[in-house]
Amino acid sequence: MSDIRFQRLGGSFQLLVEKPSDLTFIPDLNDALWAMTSARCGAFRSDPDFLAMLDSDKNGRIRVNEVKEAVRWMTSLLTDFDGVMKGADTLRLNAVNRNNPEGREIIRTIRVALANLGVPDAQEITLAQICDQKNIIADALQNGDGIIPPDPVQDPKSRDCIRLIMKFVSSRKDLSGVEGVGTEDLDAFLSQAQAVLDWRDACEKDRGRILPYGEKTDAVYASFRKIEEKVSAFFRNCEALALSDADGAARTAPGIQVDPMDDSSVDAFLSRAPLAPVNRDRILKLDEVRHPQWREAVLAFFEGLPDNPEREINADLWKKICSTLAPYGAWISARPASRLTEVDASLLRSILDSGTPGHIRTLIRRDTDVNKNLQNCSQVRKLILFQKNMMRFLNNYVTLNELFDDETPSLIQSGRLVMDGRCFSLCMIVADPAMHKKIAEASNICVMYLDAVTGVGPTEKKIKIAAAVTSGHMRHLFVGKSGLFYSADGTLWDATIFDFIQQPVSIREALVMPFYKFADFLQKQADKFFSARSKQYEDTLAKDIQSKSALPTPTAAPAPQQPQQPPAFSGSMVLMGGGVGIAAIGSAFAFMAKSIQGISVGSVLAVFLGILLIFGGPIILISLNKLFRRNLSIFFEANGFALNGQMRLSLRMGRFFTYTPRLPGRVKVFKREIFSMESVEAQRSKDMQKYWLYILLAIFAVECVVLFCWYNRDTISHLWHQFF
Repeated sequence: MSDIRFQRLGGSFQLLVEKPSDLTFIPDLNDALWAMTSARCGAFRSDPDFLAMLDSDKNGRIRVNEVKEAVRWMTSLLTDFDGVMKGADTLRLNAVNRNNPEGREIIRTIRVALANLGVPDAQEITLAQICDQKNIIADALQNGDGIIPPDPVQDPKSRDCIRLIMKFVSSRKDLSGVEGVGTEDLDAFLSQAQAVLDWRDACEKDRGRILPYGEKTDAVYASFRKIEEKVSAFFRNCEALALSDADGAARTAPGIQVDPMDDSSVDAFLSRAPLAPVNRDRILKLDEVRHPQWREAVLAFFEGLPDNPEREINADLWKKICSTLAPYGAWISARPASRLTEVDASLLRSILDSGTPGHIRTLIRRDTDVNKNLQNCSQVRKLILFQKNMMRFLNNYVTLNELFDDETPSLIQSGRLVMDGRCFSLCMIVADPAMHKKIAEASNICVMYLDAVTGVGPTEKKIKIAAAVTSGHMRHLFVGKSGLFYSADGTLWDATIFDFIQQPVSIREALVMPFYKFADFLQKQADKFFSARSKQYEDTLAKDIQSKSALPTPTAAPAPQQPQQPPAFSGSMVLMGGGVGIAAIGSAFAFMAKSIQGISVGSVLAVFLGILLIFGGPIILISLNKLFRRNLSIFFEANGFALNGQMRLSLRMGRFFTYTPRLPGRVKVFKREIFSMESVEAQRSKDMQKYWLYILLAIFAVECVVLFCWYNRDTISHLWHQFF
């Protein structure tokens, strides 16, 4: 605990995050001692993926508990924090904690990723490498999808087997886009192959009965299947005729009427017509088979039988033929629904009897085992992002140390505004300027609201900026004034002021503010007075001209020898008007001289000083009070930050955020005071002494004003009645 140090920033004490022990201490730091406890993700200029990982509950805000959990997770997985201190985007394997189970998984994942990237002996991995998912999964045998393509397989038998499965069973694409087989495909192959072999074995066991015609049985059975139904129908017709009394010796289609000129009638006749004339002898004479649709098929079947029968087939012979081919038909019906029946049985048997399927299954299992490691690529990426960005983030969240660093803009500063010959570095992008202004007014900080635009046409972008004016003056800053805004990424924006929060900026401005206000008051009163008098004289002059032009015209006036000047603009009128004006001015001066007659110069100066103190004193006191009560925390809270401490914007700090650049060759340095934990109470005591000193000075100034007014009350009252 003794090496933990706090620093004083803006009137509050904040943890100084500068070494590994500070990182391990952060999760135990009380929430009330953090610089802020919550903030919008978009309020930080950092890697969006890093901020999204910090926002574990995905509510758009990063809270203190989420930061603690992130720091705790990161420190538990690392044994060397050198990369965190440097903000490195390269993770060394020996920096990962091997005693942590998750750390061991991360190491295995890195090993697999490096092997797939072609650098298996590397001892570190970069953020770019772990994000290169395309190349990481390019190794089809180790991309974690459990699918094995044939080409990368070294064993030729396994490779041929995979191709056989892909052709006759099924296949699927792996993550690299290559066709291969997985566990389901292999299981389906084994099941179907065994069924096919069992089916073929059944034929071999009863070959004589199932294959009565040997190798020709299949062709014979195919012809048989074509005519079986029609020939059987012929013999049924013969049996029906034998049971009837009709003379059907010459009948070919009993009871069927046919119209030779009607195609549909002919088709109906042929579909029901027997192969040959039916007879009671139940004999099919091949020479009498004249049916145009069946003659060739019937003759081809009977003539193709190995034991070619006579030209006459009776019902008993037909039944014998049917019973002979029945076992083959039953065997064919039991044929497995698999394309593997097209594959030679000896090939299938050799595959099943060998260890090829087992080898393929081993390849699939190895690839599947890699899947867990590849899924951990996201964890590796998260760890590298934390290592790269966490240190800067903590110096803008746990402490606002980076806000007061003159070398690098902090993550909560959006950029730098250049306007009126000055640089304004305390700038933030705001989504709702009206809401920001409503809250920021309580900060007593002068704030400019600007519209910033960059790009042209489709590439045009617009943002709204709140820029704090913390030193100098604001006399030359007005709505409509333009400047340049440099965002942190280097983009140049045209910025224009559209709104203001007017507050004192410096002591000088606070002191001269009454004079500006008094001058503005006098100018307005003078404009009002002279405008009224000018209007009065214009109306009088207009009435005079109208009255002169309205006089009756003489009926017969003698022609004048020379042109006569209009009465309203005659020399006498001008002379008279000038005389009246001079007389008025003289009377005014005489009145003023008479009024101040008998009053000493000291009394006049005292009166004016009293007036300034009466009217300007409160303004000065109020301005100074606002100036010394400027609250930097409220300015940030207006943009969605939840800050713990109340950071006072001091005059020195104000010159840090708003400044006029010095000429080359001179360097401006802003130093901070750093305190250890043991000196916190002592520093707080000093601060209280300063505050009491300011209060006593303010009370003394008020008492001076009151005493002055009391001792000069008669003079002030006299002048008040004289002028007002």
